[in-house]
Amino acid sequence: MSAKVILIGIWAAVCGICGLVQTLLYHQMIDAINSQRTANDQIPGIVLSWPDFRKSFDCGFWFVRKEFRMLFPNSRTYFWHTVTIAVMTAWGLIGLIGFILGIF
Repeated sequence: MSAKVILIGIWAAVCGICGLVQTLLYHQMIDAINSQRTANDQIPGIVLSWPDFRKSFDCGFWFVRKEFRMLFPNSRTYFWHTVTIAVMTAWGLIGLIGFILGIF
């Protein structure tokens, strides 16, 4: 195997692991927020019906982060979710620059 193939594999693995961790943390934040809400005011984790679809526009990605931060200001979940976003963005830009420059 060449060094380029190994670098691309490492790049893809890090991005994939960060994406998985970010998704798991996001759903953990939704569950924590829903524990503080009434049954008819729950944020849908997965959209399975038309009312959930309409509600998902009001409770988007940034809303969940802001709401979680307000309800649980000392939680490490928010910190690690932010870290995974930053790592995915940085690795994505590194990969893009590497492909543009022909390194990969």
